[in-house]
Amino acid sequence: MGHQTCIVQLPNSQLFCFSSYSSNSGCAYIFDLKIGDLQRTLPYTTPHTHSGGIYYNNAVYVFGGKINYSTQECCTVQNSI
Repeated sequence: MGHQTCIVQLPNSQLFCFSSYSSNSGCAYIFDLKIGDLQRTLPYTTPHTHSGGIYYNNAVYVFGGKINYSTQECCTVQNSI
């Protein structure tokens, strides 16, 4: 994971982690706190830093942040959680 990673709490003691600029740019992971397992989910097409996120209605919404060092007003939805 890169710097300024977005982390969102999910049900069942899991965390959704969206990586920023690094060798794994644009990847999202689910970390299971109970068993210590990290699984990669679907890749993102546009990695960004300094973003926020929320879990709502069975989806994770990643919003705001910076893409290529410019401020963005965007929202990315991860439905398959």
